[in-house]
Amino acid sequence: MTSFSLSGPFTRLRLGLAICAALLAGGAGGWALVAGPAVTDDEVEALAAYARLYGYVRWFHPSDEGAEVDWERLAVLGAAEVRRAREAGELQTALVNVFQPIAPTLTLRPIGAGGAGWPDNRPKLEGRVTYWQHRGVKLGSRPSPYLGRRVIAGDESKERKPLFEGSPLAAPILVAALNRDLEVRLPLVLPVDQANRTSGTLAASLPALQERLATCEYVNGDLNDPAVRVAGVVILWNVMQHFFPYHAEAGVDWMAQLRPALRAALEAETPDDYRDGLCRLVARLQDGHGVYYAELSEQRAPVHEHAQTAGGLPIRLAMVDERIVVTAVREAATFVPGDVILTVGGVPAREVLAAREELVSGSPHLRRYRALNRFGQGPIGATIEVTVERDGARVTIPVTLEADKRGYFFNPMPEFELPTLAEVAPGIFYVNLVTCTKADYEARLNDLAQARGVIFDWRWDGQ
Repeated sequence: MTSFSLSGPFTRLRLGLAICAALLAGGAGGWALVAGPAVTDDEVEALAAYARLYGYVRWFHPSDEGAEVDWERLAVLGAAEVRRAREAGELQTALVNVFQPIAPTLTLRPIGAGGAGWPDNRPKLEGRVTYWQHRGVKLGSRPSPYLGRRVIAGDESKERKPLFEGSPLAAPILVAALNRDLEVRLPLVLPVDQANRTSGTLAASLPALQERLATCEYVNGDLNDPAVRVAGVVILWNVMQHFFPYHAEAGVDWMAQLRPALRAALEAETPDDYRDGLCRLVARLQDGHGVYYAELSEQRAPVHEHAQTAGGLPIRLAMVDERIVVTAVREAATFVPGDVILTVGGVPAREVLAAREELVSGSPHLRRYRALNRFGQGPIGATIEVTVERDGARVTIPVTLEADKRGYFFNPMPEFELPTLAEVAPGIFYVNLVTCTKADYEARLNDLAQARGVIFDWRWDGQ
């Protein structure tokens, strides 16, 4: 099957990737999801076609109808309708019902149909035309350096002028396989009238679609609904398919990741299973900027990974001679620096670490560092037994997990004491900005003014 991405001259691939990998995830937890029927290969194949078409229409078909749609709700609605398709004909009908109100000139046909069923939907491009340009991808309403724009060729107004050189004018029609059964023909360039409208009036079927979207039950992303879980994968996969700039460098066949990710979302038994599936998908990119977080509400800050429900061990760890060693402990902890972790809950420590590393995107050393920061995490209040080697003897330590104080990006437990303000070499002063008060600073201001050099330490964790 042909792999097709629209990362061409009209898409500048700039993506900071500090992106919400949750995307409709609605948080996470350990409770059981409502079990559904067994997932079939045909269901996954149908959803793969839906996922690919969603990305093409949302980000590359420049219709006025597309600007009117709530794309997150559509992701859920479309997933629900496509899941009901039982064969290729029903799938084609479902896709047309979802996307043709947004892309009236979209056409689908069975693969291998030859010249049959392929109407001429090439737009007339003699006059004014519009097309998408993307400088990265902007998701949500928050300020972002990334931008997508429906450009009007020749229009120099601020809202419509090109973001950069390059356009799809030389190839205004996308023809691509969606799965093993269907292919799409979709205009990437559309004519506009003098009022900059792509069709004069919106498609007659759009109001009916909008009404269906208004009643789509996704609200806070109820993960008991398989369509919500699928929608998160569809959005995430497409963002990385079309806007992540380093597939070749990462050596990842991103197209091959779609079907396993869809199946994992459908088969998730708990919200944590679903979250882990999203994390594994992002981890394939090996980019440390790819981080899961959940926005639990507008009033609360984003929560990285699943810290809102997780308990953790009161320790800091490092890999020393291929062994997992305690390097710092929280006050009153029963661990001591130098303990070598052997097992957690009866599972060998290296297996626990490897399972955690699978969920982290980044280089090998970054994956290990962040996995160690989350090592031994579990539900708050759970009691686990941790076996360590201490002074040549095996010691079993029961631990009741409290709210995890360790960070995903760093563990604030200090491995050694740092001075607040001190002369560390003749004429060279060290100032710890985390602990230094205004009074501390003013008391040594004359010394600092006469110093040959001053080291200001404002590292996140002081390490």
